[in-house]
Amino acid sequence: MNVNDFRKELVKIMPGYDWTVHRTKTSGYLEATGTRSSGFNRLSTLSVSRREQDGKAKYTAKSAGF
Repeated sequence: MNVNDFRKELVKIMPGYDWTVHRTKTSGYLEATGTRSSGFNRLSTLSVSRREQDGKAKYTAKSAGF
């Protein structure tokens, strides 16, 4: 999966967040940070990672605070 496909997948699963996908040098591993805000106030920040192992995708999501 490439960076653009990962971003599209995140927008589909969690609409309303602005996603920034970070490039990694590790094959099969992608990271993204999503922020949701109202005006100048940041409401939430999420960190999502995707790892492919044995043909299956494993996701990890964490709240990154404000």
